[in-house]
Amino acid sequence: MDGLGRAGFVNGLTLALASAGLGACAVSTPAAITDSQNASGTINNLQFVAEEGVQSGLGKQFKSALANALSAQGVTLGGNAGYLADFTVAERPADLALQDVTGDDANASAPASDFKPRFFHTCKAHRVSASLVIYNKQSGALHSKSEGEYIACPGDTSQLGVLANLLATRALQN
Repeated sequence: MDGLGRAGFVNGLTLALASAGLGACAVSTPAAITDSQNASGTINNLQFVAEEGVQSGLGKQFKSALANALSAQGVTLGGNAGYLADFTVAERPADLALQDVTGDDANASAPASDFKPRFFHTCKAHRVSASLVIYNKQSGALHSKSEGEYIACPGDTSQLGVLANLLATRALQN
């Protein structure tokens, strides 16, 4: 009986440790490109459309990460640029899906989310989505665009720089 009690204790301890390990599992999916249009030529310099419009929060962090990513790719940022860049960044619950709407979507229905919460997630996951669009300043023509996202716990910006690098790299590809 003494041996059976010890085995039960060891099994119970193992189960408790495994449960604690699962309870510490956070939500995280790597940053990835979701859509893009390759560049029509090489970009050496560009200017952000809203130089002063982004003052705080996620937008400010993303703009800084994007500026660093573009500079690392050899792009000069400044006022006398031949290209204009604009970006968006948003955070929303991961189980909320969005759908592109066109003029033909008069009877569109809500899409299903590709994210399914699991019992071992430690938070209600959020999806951080961002896009980068580059225009030719002189003609106004679309030069390139890229969109991407990652899923993490609310307020987790640890992948924001990775997302900015992915978007910059894809938008500058020919």
